Amino acid sequence: MRFSGVISLIIVSLLVATPCLSQASFIVTDKASPLKLIGRGDGPDVGFKGSVQLSGRFVALRQQYNEQAPYLDLIFYPDDKSARLLPRYRSDEPVKELMISNSKKAGLMLFDVDMIEKILNQELPSATVAATATIRNYRMGVSCDQRWYLADLVSTSSRQQVASLPQENTRAGC
Repeated sequence: MRFSGVISLIIVSLLVATPCLSQASFIVTDKASPLKLIGRGDGPDVGFKGSVQLSGRFVALRQQYNEQAPYLDLIFYPDDKSARLLPRYRSDEPVKELMISNSKKAGLMLFDVDMIEKILNQELPSATVAATATIRNYRMGVSCDQRWYLADLVSTSSRQQVASLPQENTRAGC
């Protein structure tokens, strides 16, 4: 009886621990990352704590849905070295595109006010800047059958020349 009780306890422990282990085992980085898994949000969203410094290219675009006021959409394209630090699901390729959730504040860290106004007024279709920046509140999930990655921009430590670009994909949604 005593032996079967121990076996039962082991089985119950495995059943309770497996969901916690399975979520973490499907999330990988190609290089050790300071971003640590904190768990699931609503639905398939997964959040991470910590911050990380990344380098790459930021693109600012004008977005507008229906009759709402236009707003700045800010997307980060990490370089290969930085992409290795960003968590992703094991079956996915390294992160190629990271949406910046605090784009209004972040836009002012990366671009001057005049450039942002020109984008919002459609005088410029978009602008880009290469920069080294720190992000936090990293999240990933699925929406419209596509994986997305999202973070807050905290600071920038260097940036290179800003350039306007031809119109890029403006993400109309699903």
